[in-house]
Amino acid sequence: MNLTQIWQATLGTIQMQISRQDFETWLRGTTLLSLDSGTATIGTPTPQHKEGLENRYMAPLRRSIGDVVGFPVQLRFVIAPNQGGGRGGLRSGALTLVEELRENEEGQEERAGTLFLPGGDPSPGTDHRRPEHRRAANHRLPTNGERSELEHPDQLDRLDHSDRLDHSDRLDHSDHSDRPFVQLDLSSAMRAGMLNAKYTFARFIVGSSNRLAHAACLAVADRPARAYNPLFVYGGVGLGKTHLLHAIGNSVLDRDPEINVLYVSSEKFTNDLINAIRRQQTEEFRIRYRNIDILLIDDIQFIAGKDATQEEFFHTFNTLHSAAKQIVISSDRPPKAIVTLEERLRSRFEWGLIVDVQPPDLETRTAILRDKGEQMQFHIPGEVIDFLAHKIQSNIRELEGSINRVVAYARLHQAPITLDIAIAALAELLEDSHRKRITPDMVLKVVSEYYRVEMGIIQGRGRSRNVVIPRQVAMYLLREETGCSLVEIGGLLGGRDHTTVMYGCEKMNEEINTDSRLRNEVLTIRERLYRQGNG
Repeated sequence: MNLTQIWQATLGTIQMQISRQDFETWLRGTTLLSLDSGTATIGTPTPQHKEGLENRYMAPLRRSIGDVVGFPVQLRFVIAPNQGGGRGGLRSGALTLVEELRENEEGQEERAGTLFLPGGDPSPGTDHRRPEHRRAANHRLPTNGERSELEHPDQLDRLDHSDRLDHSDRLDHSDHSDRPFVQLDLSSAMRAGMLNAKYTFARFIVGSSNRLAHAACLAVADRPARAYNPLFVYGGVGLGKTHLLHAIGNSVLDRDPEINVLYVSSEKFTNDLINAIRRQQTEEFRIRYRNIDILLIDDIQFIAGKDATQEEFFHTFNTLHSAAKQIVISSDRPPKAIVTLEERLRSRFEWGLIVDVQPPDLETRTAILRDKGEQMQFHIPGEVIDFLAHKIQSNIRELEGSINRVVAYARLHQAPITLDIAIAALAELLEDSHRKRITPDMVLKVVSEYYRVEMGIIQGRGRSRNVVIPRQVAMYLLREETGCSLVEIGGLLGGRDHTTVMYGCEKMNEEINTDSRLRNEVLTIRERLYRQGNG
């Protein structure tokens, strides 16, 4: 891997994370001049570019180039106005990542519904029919833990300092028609690992606010690709969209374990595409996402404004839809309200049925609270359930959070759950004017004191275990107990990306449900927060 290839892979990663305008403004014309002793020297065309990159993109560039070469890298920016078209640079005439993806797709258009993995050694009589006509042997996909070709700085002397930018090194545009292929199938173990077994139709509380969405998802699970295709489910945060997507997958697999079901968030789709480009494995990426029967993709709104991701998802959608494969999409808003979504994707999302999920009504909230109490194996008196159902009206996540607060408060005071306990536990939520609100600083302070880790370290970039757990707990509580957005939480915790925060919160939520020790730690910290918030 030479300097040009390293820089192209790095820019490909960055391009997935920022808008096209920012990419063209700050990164077009930059150059990787050298990579020596763990320091990458990057040439910029003007002093303004140098200052902008140092202030805006130092951290993401350092992270991305480190991921490409496989070891930590420090960055040094210099002004090199005449180097943009030379060694390691991105020339003005070079294809952007989106253009390369489009060109690669057009070259494969004739076999859009049949994607193969080069390099197999088929036995005589191998069946090369489309995936839906047969089942193929499993083929291992690259894992996130696999590293790039450069594992250590002492390999840098092998770099080829070539001036030529060879696009085929990054995206394979060649015609493999004369080479053997092996089709890829998702194993049942892999499919099972993508779905939460707790999210079933039986566990979904149906009410007037979600009845249509529930019925549509049931129809899709019963008759994939024949009822509504695509099915687009939208609604606010914490209203059960993810539950419904998992329920479709679980229902289909319960009936026929051989069906290829893939559940993925748009964040995961984007990250997989970044990794595929970085490892020169775009064809394997396409096999994974197109050799399936049902695609369940969550939070599609996050691909808006990401040109390369939209380009790839456009072709993935077309391939699946033309092959009569089911697509189910969720979002926090309808397609027409996703401002920076490409029009061609918007129109395709509107081909099928669009259904919304509204905040639950009183009867539904009451049923959800009773179900949650049973899951937690706590007896919640009827008057407490009625109190919570009337006070918490926004979404299911806050409803469940209110029970968590009440249970935590009762346990720490070693008292039975009563209406008085519930009122005390939720005093801050009742918005009494004389009470203080839980602030981000309070969360960070209490977590820091509980784990005996300095607040500055929690907010830093360190990744040792004694720091990671407190940081994830802080991330989770900032999301659950304050009004902070994902972007704001990322800013509080060392400038992390909002997708990192989202993943961390989802992971913590899963671990709290399975790890009793961690659950008790979070309960204890919550109680201290409530005490300070009500003091």
